[in-house]
Amino acid sequence: MSRALSQRASQKPSRPASKATAMRLILWPACSASSRHRCSKAAPNVELCIVDEDGRPLPTGVPGELVMRRHGDEYYKNPQATVDMARGEWLSVGDVAYMDDEGFV
Repeated sequence: MSRALSQRASQKPSRPASKATAMRLILWPACSASSRHRCSKAAPNVELCIVDEDGRPLPTGVPGELVMRRHGDEYYKNPQATVDMARGEWLSVGDVAYMDDEGFV
């Protein structure tokens, strides 16, 4: 993974809620017992994507920046953070992840 992507993923704006709480809002609790590396799928009405440093979607299994979109999402009382973390029409979660062929992150 590139240095630029690693640096951008580490630039997380301060948020009033914990990251674990925020992740529960975008990830659906659908853990799989078949693989310890699977975490979850997107929550209803949320789209997730793994992108490279130029914002292009990456193939299945390739690590990159986790981005999401859901109508009306923004950082609570922090419009500048929303602008800073925007990746086109996607909003950066600020984490590096990969997605499997079933859509699990």
